[in-house]
Amino acid sequence: MDTSYKYKYLKYKHKYLIAKEMYNQYGGLLNPSIKAFIKELPALQKAAEDRTDQSFQKISQEYMDALQLLNKEEDAYKKEVKKLDKEQKAKKEAEFNERGKELQANSEWKSFAAMKDIFYKMPNQSKWIMDNYKNSRITVSDIESNVFPLIINFLKLKIKDMPNTIEGVRAALNLNESQEKLESVKIAEEAEQKAREGGQTRYDGSNIKIIELLTTEGACYYGKGTKWCTAYTDKPNRFKQHQSYGVMYTIQPKIRQTSNKNERYQLQFPRGSHVNDETMLEFKDDANEDIELVEVYKMYPELKFLSTLEDKFFNIVLFGAIAKEYRDVVEMILNDGADPNTLDSTKKTPLYNAVIKNNESIVQLLLDRGADINAVVQNEAIIHTAIRNRVSDAISVLLKDKNLDINVKDKDGNTPLHIAVDNSGTYGSIIPDLIKKGGDMGIKNNNGQTPMDLANDDVKQMLHR
Repeated sequence: MDTSYKYKYLKYKHKYLIAKEMYNQYGGLLNPSIKAFIKELPALQKAAEDRTDQSFQKISQEYMDALQLLNKEEDAYKKEVKKLDKEQKAKKEAEFNERGKELQANSEWKSFAAMKDIFYKMPNQSKWIMDNYKNSRITVSDIESNVFPLIINFLKLKIKDMPNTIEGVRAALNLNESQEKLESVKIAEEAEQKAREGGQTRYDGSNIKIIELLTTEGACYYGKGTKWCTAYTDKPNRFKQHQSYGVMYTIQPKIRQTSNKNERYQLQFPRGSHVNDETMLEFKDDANEDIELVEVYKMYPELKFLSTLEDKFFNIVLFGAIAKEYRDVVEMILNDGADPNTLDSTKKTPLYNAVIKNNESIVQLLLDRGADINAVVQNEAIIHTAIRNRVSDAISVLLKDKNLDINVKDKDGNTPLHIAVDNSGTYGSIIPDLIKKGGDMGIKNNNGQTPMDLANDDVKQMLHR
């Protein structure tokens, strides 16, 4: 790179850095109204000079250049910057950061920023505002205090064509029918505001919003377009009846994971229900069809926030994911804080349910996360249950775990070997594996019987080979 080119490039880079600071401050790509503003900026500046409008006239050429550079030449900069080595990039970034601090403290920057903000607030009316400014009908100081309120009220009238001048807008608003319509709009807005306040936002994330429903008006507002009985307006509404059972929430996706444009969910954990009893969970989609909590959590992991509102959440999702054999969801909910040793309404553990499903992957995951392999469920250890149900894949995982008590007893004093011998007609092949793990053929149960006492001739012959 020769010296002259390098000088030009660094000057170009300096302007880009100013533009980049503006780009960062206003968030993302320039919208069409800002681009129109950039295009009209010279004419606006000329109008400001002719009228000595100090609030706009101070905008410097440097800022205009910076904006135009951002608008037209950002891609070109990206190509050029690739030619800089790490040291040059670091140096220019440092210069940029210092320049950014200067810009933030500059009064001209603040004036420019205020003008630019106008076109973020009312992008569709930006051309009208610029035309009226150039034609000496309004000043910058007018815009916030007078023009915005006039335009907002005019838009409420829903008149197709907006008058070209601010005087025309004022005249339209002063008509009797306009005043009457604005009054009815005001009443409707107040009713909508009251309805909106009938729901409290409990979580506002990147993909979903969770709203607690507080009033019938709120339930109707947030349930509009659904078939929920709590959102009925044309027949008896049942919100108060349902609210008496427990807190109600509506889940509103921001980025839909289904093809349903009206996708929403209503959720209730009734008071007094068992912490893991999904049969007591009310969860509906917008068509008022039952849907399982685990299915929605699978689509929207941010739903985990509900665990801070309802202690039932983790357990319902965990047991639901095991029932459907969603290993990825089991892992997600464990990562989010679910207890691998919790109990469902029948006092069963997640590991017990995974073993019954014979899902070796989920069994291993739960063991890795601290599930108690020797927990007693329904008067016996999980290894007893596994052998009774002949779930071979799950048994192979259990036998590899170092924490397994291979001689654990059930309520009748039976060890896993007692159970295996008693089931030998259909599942005798497990016996050598239990013995290899350390199973003791000499332990007696409550009836004084050892596994060998219960063994049939085939088992005895197998053991004596």
